[in-house]
Amino acid sequence: MAAVTTTAATRGTAGDQATRQDVQIGLVFVAICITAVATLAVSLLFPAVGEDGWFSYSSVQRSGTFFWPFLTLAAVNIVVAVFAGTIATLLLVPARGWRWATAGAAFAVLGSAFYAVGVGGWATLYYFAANSAALDPATRPPSSSRRTPTGCASSSPPRAAP
Repeated sequence: MAAVTTTAATRGTAGDQATRQDVQIGLVFVAICITAVATLAVSLLFPAVGEDGWFSYSSVQRSGTFFWPFLTLAAVNIVVAVFAGTIATLLLVPARGWRWATAGAAFAVLGSAFYAVGVGGWATLYYFAANSAALDPATRPPSSSRRTPTGCASSSPPRAAP
């Protein structure tokens, strides 16, 4: 009788394990689908570049408050997409290639972290460069200042030559 009870308990655990794995794979699939749609939205909504194919101050300044959250969300999207893709890869890889898949997953996650930091820095640069109100008043040059020959700002009138 004890052998039958142990077998029934093992079957219940195996069934729970299969259900849990199905839910986990389903969540990874949903994450991949959501990030694919978000990537498409990022590609379609990204503003047109300025002169010569680069973003200039005038092209960023008009929509400066748009760049920071947009690029930050794009960076988060790539990290989530890479993690979901790596998990899917590790679930699907055969037993024979698990070492290479694990190494590739580690490099992909590391690369997505560097990418996210770079895009976050780009977003911050655009936000502060295009929004002078975000700068500390002490760092903003006065509107009536003139540059001296040494390059320093001066608000005093120029001196007459002796």
